[in-house]
Amino acid sequence: MSIIKVDNVAVSFGGHNVIRDISYTVERGEILTILGANGCGKSTLLRAMLGIQKRDQGNVAYSEQALEEFSPAELARKVAFLPQSATPPGDMTVEECVDAIHIRRGGSRKVIMIVKLCRKRCRILVYGT
Repeated sequence: MSIIKVDNVAVSFGGHNVIRDISYTVERGEILTILGANGCGKSTLLRAMLGIQKRDQGNVAYSEQALEEFSPAELARKVAFLPQSATPPGDMTVEECVDAIHIRRGGSRKVIMIVKLCRKRCRILVYGT
């Protein structure tokens, strides 16, 4: 069963296609990394996956349930989004930042292992090259 499914997602701004026909799935236990040049649409894709950015087309599902079926509270329990900012939070490492967000939301410290595991092995989606 896929834990994330993105199907034919497209987003445009002022008639300019930023994301076009993006589709992929992430299975339980799999780690996906999205890489691409500055301005190619990585953050836009993530925002579209969370319903923050309106999609022109396509569907997003978490654990086989459509994004639109989740209440904001339900979605917040499934996913977290740390937006890009010009100033990183202090001198925190990626592990410390993810750990702090996860613990604050009532999670266990086990999530930090995902970040460490990602350094060792992941499937990579290269976009916008």
